[in-house]
Amino acid sequence: MATPSNRSFDYIIVGAGAAGCVLANRLSLNPANSVLLLEAGAASQHWRLRMPMAAMDRLSQSNRFCWKNWSEPEPNLQGRQIFVPSGKVIGGSSSINGMVHIRGNPVEFDRWSNQGCEGWDYKSVLPYFKRSETYHGPRNTLRGNDGPLSVFKTTPTNPLDVAFIESGVQAGFGFSEDFNGVCQEGFGSYDHSIYQGERVSAATAYLLPAQDRSNLTVESSARVEKIQVEDGRAVAVECRSGLGSYRAFTSGEIIICAGAIWTPHLLQVSGIGSTDALHHANINVTHALPAVGNGLQNHIDVVLQYACKKPVSILNMTRRWSQAVQGIRWFHDRGGYYGTCPFVAGAFFKSSEDQPFPDIQIIFTPLATEPTSQKPKTIHGFQAHIGLQKFSTAGTVRVGSAQPGQAPEIRFNLFQEQNDQQRLVYAIRHMERVFRQRAFAEFCGARTFPGPDVQSDDDLKAWLMANAGCAHHSSASCRMGSPDDDNSVVDSACRVIGLEGLRVVDASIMPEIVNSNTHATVVMIAEKAADMIIHGET
Repeated sequence: MATPSNRSFDYIIVGAGAAGCVLANRLSLNPANSVLLLEAGAASQHWRLRMPMAAMDRLSQSNRFCWKNWSEPEPNLQGRQIFVPSGKVIGGSSSINGMVHIRGNPVEFDRWSNQGCEGWDYKSVLPYFKRSETYHGPRNTLRGNDGPLSVFKTTPTNPLDVAFIESGVQAGFGFSEDFNGVCQEGFGSYDHSIYQGERVSAATAYLLPAQDRSNLTVESSARVEKIQVEDGRAVAVECRSGLGSYRAFTSGEIIICAGAIWTPHLLQVSGIGSTDALHHANINVTHALPAVGNGLQNHIDVVLQYACKKPVSILNMTRRWSQAVQGIRWFHDRGGYYGTCPFVAGAFFKSSEDQPFPDIQIIFTPLATEPTSQKPKTIHGFQAHIGLQKFSTAGTVRVGSAQPGQAPEIRFNLFQEQNDQQRLVYAIRHMERVFRQRAFAEFCGARTFPGPDVQSDDDLKAWLMANAGCAHHSSASCRMGSPDDDNSVVDSACRVIGLEGLRVVDASIMPEIVNSNTHATVVMIAEKAADMIIHGET
């Protein structure tokens, strides 16, 4: 197969993750537009990417489908390095994530607008959330009904999921009928991007329906190593694939959709970034833009586990005999347990009343797993992933070498503010109270993680330093904002400040991380960006 070497396209999209797939679909709707989509990972429809329960089969540990980066040692986490996975396949992380479909809180987008992101307030972004989805749940004015992503409202059936939601209400946190609806705060069940027993990724929802268009060229296993800039304009990409190195040119725009880790890295190896950082890596400065790679955020995450007094967890579903039975069922008609997702019940609440909106997210699982390997423990149990979703500290993504294949240096700077630890301690105390409610009395055994030796708030803080990590939601490393703000990398139209013909459209442009799983917001960002490009906001 020939490469697109020396060909010119109206649009070159770098990265076929959630944002790249959306843009490839929307921009190629007009047959007059020639679109090239480049993805460093593989083009695969492997059954593990389609089977929803394979998310529990540690897809994020896969060398085949995942970039397995690590942070630099975190000084406030006893020097531990944090695992930073991201999708290395068409569809990006939407092909390997947990399929929880949740938007950020409406207040957050109004905050984006107030931070210089004109047109990104909640009223302005809601139409793009709706455009992206077909919601198979109760109709209301906040949900979409004809978008590419099929989204289903889950109904808890496992006794532990039911008890979790009931206990949250009994503890006084309230009930949320729809985390994406009128009220995010409370306990309830998540939406899942699953349709007829298969994962709905950006690849299946957006790219697959468009891939046969004659004006869309999709190249997998093609890593973009550099953006070529001439006279202040991005004009080409330098790419390496199994067939060798080549260049592809554009008469219009290059749109980087490589994610919050690889997007700033690509800009930096192309000479776009902080002068000091580029000189340190022996890279010539093409365009000085100090904020590239700054502002990195991720959700701080810790797992609280309990033994279950009754054998009602999903542990038996992880036994080999059950895996065989459920696997056969799924391959036969996409039915059975393997066509579902285990992350059904959850919650959003405030760590304290002085928070303007929920800063804690809970994802409950009726199974206890080993915290590092995610392998099921051998006893019946359950766990709550407790996520600190909002905090003020930020990290960096720094190019370490002029070699494009060398991973960047990633620093999250977690717990730089002691208040972050305290708010997580509050969240743990809230969850301990939930598990003491009468709805959980018949199920809740001893707390197993942390163990019985961790009792006081100071004990919990020390335990957090030894055990807290990150969710897989890296964001905000190429922030959107006013061109007059030194912290901005792109303007409100996603254009790289000071350059022509270059935009960034992915999680990296969030001015601050949203308080939820990031996939739905990234799709919204790409839908809105596509609209701006199509309607001439250049």
